[in-house]
Amino acid sequence: MKHGHLTIFFTAIALILSLSSAWAQQPDGTVLLRKGMAYAAGLDSLSVKIAMLQEQTRGDNSQQESLDGLLLMAGKTDMFMSVMQGENGVEITKNADNITIYSLPDKVYEEDPTPMTRSALLKRIPRPPLGMLSEWLSNYLHNSSELLTGVGAVSYVGEVDLEVNGQKRPCHHLRIETAELDTDIWLSRSDNPLLEQVQIDLMKL
Repeated sequence: MKHGHLTIFFTAIALILSLSSAWAQQPDGTVLLRKGMAYAAGLDSLSVKIAMLQEQTRGDNSQQESLDGLLLMAGKTDMFMSVMQGENGVEITKNADNITIYSLPDKVYEEDPTPMTRSALLKRIPRPPLGMLSEWLSNYLHNSSELLTGVGAVSYVGEVDLEVNGQKRPCHHLRIETAELDTDIWLSRSDNPLLEQVQIDLMKL
């Protein structure tokens, strides 16, 4: 009997140690988020595909609107952003000297010589929901501490295989919670985590 009790005792200790080890190995959400932001800000150029689906529910009625776009950034100043919603859209081009805005379907060009950083330009896009996304991307891609301002928690949800363009990519899933909205992001599981997907929940608004 003594031997049986000892066996149970040591098995329980081994199980506790195993659980403690697994818990200790779980990544820190805030550390991963900061690492991803720092890596993105250090790149010479990057591209971000924008595919937004907004769903509005009122009573039994549900309405969906889709929006597609592309954000290209190069160097410290240059940027091109294209956003389309049906036949309506806008293209914004920025270099060190000026800003050009091309509106569709009117096909109207405007130039804005106002000195403005790329980060500030992204934050000027009207909201919501595109403005919220562009402001979030601006803070993330420029490694701005503003992204973490007012954040209640950065939770590590887990490891998932995210399907991107028909291919599965191993990712870390994080959830960023604030009083205004919750944001889920997926970062590639690598030494240099790339932002793969962003999902913003507007239910709190």
